[in-house]
Amino acid sequence: MTASPPFVNRHRELRFLDQQLDKTQRHGTRLALISGLSGMGKTALVQRFIQTAAPGFTCLQGRGWDNQAAAPFQPVREAVRQLLEQRPELRQLPEVQAFGGYLAVLLDPPTESQADPVPIDLLFRALAQLLRSADHPLCIFLNDLQWADEGTFEWLDFALSQLGNTPILWLGAYRREDKEALASLLERGERWTRDDRWAELELGPLGEKEIETLCRQLVPEQEWRDEIPRHVWEKSEGLPLFAVEEVRAYSEAPVSGKSSQDLIARRLKNSLNRTVSF
Repeated sequence: MTASPPFVNRHRELRFLDQQLDKTQRHGTRLALISGLSGMGKTALVQRFIQTAAPGFTCLQGRGWDNQAAAPFQPVREAVRQLLEQRPELRQLPEVQAFGGYLAVLLDPPTESQADPVPIDLLFRALAQLLRSADHPLCIFLNDLQWADEGTFEWLDFALSQLGNTPILWLGAYRREDKEALASLLERGERWTRDDRWAELELGPLGEKEIETLCRQLVPEQEWRDEIPRHVWEKSEGLPLFAVEEVRAYSEAPVSGKSSQDLIARRLKNSLNRTVSF
């Protein structure tokens, strides 16, 4: 079996992301959200897009944590840390140093006993100045937004209002089944849609032909059986993660003596323990 899942089809979805990138280059900051059921391939889609379609952009990533103790703005904080690791000279710019204390609070938030809270508008102004100073198009992927805090949504609202022509494409992915967790952000979407700074894409299942293509890429020729694509299609219902696991488990089942469903359950449990997004 191949070491990692193949990427199959998604031509329409990649065109959508290409369009968002083009609008960002021409008109400035915008937000594109990608939703889909768990296992639908949201992360894989964005990673493929970043690898193949955004060579002129500095690409950064952060993600929400399934942890009530996570610090505020966690997805944004992770992305900003990556930016400063890639571009440490930004810290020395006078316009960034003027906000240095506020950036420090954002990057390494103190506990309640260590310092008085900093007004959120000052934190946002500091972050906005840093991103403007990057002087380079940015593509910032905020994954697992269903676990993000309200402060992250407030920041995105601020960014779409204040960063104007700054070429930053914010990409956000979230689980469709947890849509209610993004209620306050999605409510803002109507306003930003009118200003053409917002777009949404719902990721659907792969078709039967795509599932067959995936199977042929995963199954060695000497192990191929003609019934595999139909079996995988029926069991996975087109969800890429389940399809990949079904192919692997179906091939292992005769050797291990276990049912493919038992093997899939074990694999999915291990994936969840590693908190891998798909």
